[in-house]
Amino acid sequence: MIPTSNNKLMLHRPSRGAISRVTLLVAYSRVAADALLNSITALVNSDNVEKVIDLQEVMLHKLEKTNEMLRTVSELSVQRYKVLSEELLGHVQTIHRLKKELGGIFKRIHALKSFFTTQYPEEMEQFNQHISDPFSSEDRLESNCTSVPQDAELPLPKRMETVREETSAESYSMRSSIQLLDGFFQDLRLARKTIFYLFSEAKHLIAAESRATRVFATAILVSLCLLFLLVTCNLSNSLALTAFTHLITFDLLFLLVALTSIWTKRKPASLLSYTLGYERFEVVAVFAATILAILSSFFEIKEAVERIFEPPEVYPGYLLLCPLALIVHIITIYGIENPAFGHVILASGSSWLQEHATDISRTLCSFIPGLSRILLPRVNPFSLVGVSASSVVFTVYWAMTRIGASTSASVHHHHGSLPDPLPDTIGGVVISLMLFGTMVPMMLYSGRILLQTVPAHMVGPLDKAFREASTIDGVLELRNEHVWSIGFGSLAGTVYVRVRRDADEQLVLAHVTNRLSSLVKYLTVQVYKDDWTRKSTALSWLPGTVGIPVPNIPSRTLLQKDAHLETKASNVNGPRKPSMQHSPGLYQVNNFNHNLISPGMESHKHDHHH
Repeated sequence: MIPTSNNKLMLHRPSRGAISRVTLLVAYSRVAADALLNSITALVNSDNVEKVIDLQEVMLHKLEKTNEMLRTVSELSVQRYKVLSEELLGHVQTIHRLKKELGGIFKRIHALKSFFTTQYPEEMEQFNQHISDPFSSEDRLESNCTSVPQDAELPLPKRMETVREETSAESYSMRSSIQLLDGFFQDLRLARKTIFYLFSEAKHLIAAESRATRVFATAILVSLCLLFLLVTCNLSNSLALTAFTHLITFDLLFLLVALTSIWTKRKPASLLSYTLGYERFEVVAVFAATILAILSSFFEIKEAVERIFEPPEVYPGYLLLCPLALIVHIITIYGIENPAFGHVILASGSSWLQEHATDISRTLCSFIPGLSRILLPRVNPFSLVGVSASSVVFTVYWAMTRIGASTSASVHHHHGSLPDPLPDTIGGVVISLMLFGTMVPMMLYSGRILLQTVPAHMVGPLDKAFREASTIDGVLELRNEHVWSIGFGSLAGTVYVRVRRDADEQLVLAHVTNRLSSLVKYLTVQVYKDDWTRKSTALSWLPGTVGIPVPNIPSRTLLQKDAHLETKASNVNGPRKPSMQHSPGLYQVNNFNHNLISPGMESHKHDHHH
């Protein structure tokens, strides 16, 4: 552009040479682009490129698997470090405790030595000489023995033989008495040790848990109420009030179960005692509490049968103290959190008292729909039996004061001025039957767990989980599925997984464990390939609350039908490491526990051993 005199811009037209050069450049660029496209197309369509792409895809797939395995190993290594630190701390505490005990033993030994030295100086000097030079004392004894001729026979008179027999009999009886006394004192020492241990555990619970303090305070209140009711039952001679007192006794057992639940949550598992934790203590506590309640109801029924034939004198005025015991019972049931009984109430079946209460509630709600929110939900069985038992006691009081006043003169003459005790006997039987019917479903549920069965409501989810695990890529078959209960909501199980020859064992282990660990808390998975010449891999899955290594734990052996495979699983005591003869890799997995033995490490150990 060139400025002109008229301040306008003028555009020069390009020359023909420039246009031809541009056209030539465009043509060359098109030819070059076509040639580049043809060369790229030929390169892409060649066989070598397809092989390279396939190799890259295979390598990428392997890298993804390796990355997944390394991520799992890194997570489990951190968890294993936590477990080892906890175990090391526990062993250090055990060593300190043993050191203190040995110090006490040595102090006693020194005290006994000083006592014997003071009382028997000559004998202690001889004893010290014998300890310092035992061979010389033995030689002196041999010389003394050899001085007596061996063939010499000293005849003993009959009287001496009789004395010797009497002496041997007295010594035998003395030894028996000493053994009995020793056993008795051992039992006393064991009982003393147990009591001190219980007191120390209770002290630690009170210091660490506010819930434990509340439980102990409530237990003191229930104990005072129970003592008051026992005195009242002795004064009134009422069977109905005695049966209601057994319900207050069960409240103490209820508090003991709650305290056991708190203790088991704080108690970690240990290789020395319980490898699967202390959750089974809750089941035993619930079962024992329900059994004791059932036995108390049986005793009341037996007492009622005796009173039918021999009616006693009953003073009904003391029955008015029943509301005080009912208030204490309601405070105990609703004021204390009890996870064990809460689970049992939800999981077990309804008692006949609950079913009748539900039928009555539905009938009332059909007439008054506004009560459906209050009456239709499932009633707590303990509060229901408490209210029902107190109603029976009030009914007995009304019957004995009102109906007994209108009885015949002969009955009054027979019992003096006291009413007929038959309503009290019938009321005691009714309360005992209600207590029995309430405890039976809970006793059956906890008893099935102690028998190591699977709860009925867990059968469906377990079947679904095993079906999903059998559809995992690489899994051919699941064998020997064994699942059992170890606590409320806690399951343990073992399963054998047969995989394809080309499947990755570690990846299959991770997927199968991921599917089943949400339901089975303690899981042992044994994986072996379809090719019998290859080795197997075992996985043990433990929960976050149990941070312990599981090798070297006694277990029973599960044998396969095939002669070429011999694998081991875990029983109730916990999973066990499989035989290293068939295991190139061993994984023990939990939220705080991981132990990996790689094939290289195993071969290195084998060579070192040789």
